[in-house]
Amino acid sequence: MGKTVDVSQSSQKNILFLMPEVPGGVMQSHSDLVYGLGEDYQCLTLFAQRNSLRLCKKSSQWGEFETIKSWDLKEAWTFNQPHSKEHSHIYNEIIENFKIDLIHLRHLLTHTLDIFSLAKSKNIPLFYSIHDFYTLCPSINLIDDNGNYCAGICTASLGQCRIEDLWFGDLGILKLGTRNSWLELLREALPTVTQFITTSEYAKNLVVQVMGSSVDPKKFAIIPHGRNFNQKQFSSIPGTSKPLKLFFYGNLNSTKGSSEIKKLYDFDRNNKNILEFHFAGTIDAELAGIGTQHGPYKRDDLEKLFSIIRPCFSGIFSMTGETYCHTLTESWAAGVPVIANNIGSIAERVGKQGGGVLVNITNTASLYDELLKTSSDSALYLQLKNNANINGELSLKEMALSYQNIFQEYLR
Repeated sequence: MGKTVDVSQSSQKNILFLMPEVPGGVMQSHSDLVYGLGEDYQCLTLFAQRNSLRLCKKSSQWGEFETIKSWDLKEAWTFNQPHSKEHSHIYNEIIENFKIDLIHLRHLLTHTLDIFSLAKSKNIPLFYSIHDFYTLCPSINLIDDNGNYCAGICTASLGQCRIEDLWFGDLGILKLGTRNSWLELLREALPTVTQFITTSEYAKNLVVQVMGSSVDPKKFAIIPHGRNFNQKQFSSIPGTSKPLKLFFYGNLNSTKGSSEIKKLYDFDRNNKNILEFHFAGTIDAELAGIGTQHGPYKRDDLEKLFSIIRPCFSGIFSMTGETYCHTLTESWAAGVPVIANNIGSIAERVGKQGGGVLVNITNTASLYDELLKTSSDSALYLQLKNNANINGELSLKEMALSYQNIFQEYLR
């Protein structure tokens, strides 16, 4: 248990953020937001794990959090128990002791639905972020038992959809009841939300479509993830006398298209053998031992990796619709066009700006032909390269200001 922060005499407004304590994009984006807000607010974050909760404030080092107080739960969080007296008691304790003015549910995973009724009973504005599709289904990524993206509409097969076993354990077959029960719970809770925030029109429209009258489209704000970049030009223009370099990076698991990447690799080896594969990050076993492996990386290492590899394309083979995609922004910041699956927010962004080729990645032969066609057309490639830029992308400061403007509407 750490020291308690005295906010009783502070002129700052107090915001309580709730989210799971897991590494990855959501955590990084949350750090960017909290630190980007500066000292205008007292920002507290309640991080949740299955067996514990940890209340934190910003530390003196950017991106780090200092524990104020922690709780070991008597009963571990489980998806099958959406309400918990223990969680409710802790939420209420924090709200009262720290005089919370606004609650921002950054992600519902490992938290309970009690926060909705508490916010309503205390007349505290409740913000709700949508970083993935957990709101629509416990599968999170909306990928069915055949590896297909369902876009929130259950497919006809009756196998188990892909779920994160780390969090959920045995849920039974989602399509046979669990998913519908979840939707009923959320449709009852979501009308309490004061403001929804997500990162793309695609994500907003999908949630509105699936959740129906339980969400008001007028309550949505679209704030893309902010990043601080200097525009670079690290792409390598394809040529007949050199290999076509593809760079895949991030958490390259089945959801991110590892199987489709391997199929493309094998297809090329059995045909023209002109593709040069580069990998960085965490990769599935099926990708081990192929191409050039650059290993794990930190976010700030990417610029150097791009400068060394100088790819013709970055590959974004995500099997899910995504709500934004940092990988796309990072590639454009390096001046590298993408070859990407034609679904979701990635298709929305590439379709609007250019800066890449959209394909059906499950059709390997067609994907391969598109790569070769684009690479052999120098005028077309240069057009893609010129559109691969971060003009119009938000900086961290601009992102934080967008949030601040909405916060201020409810914190006057």
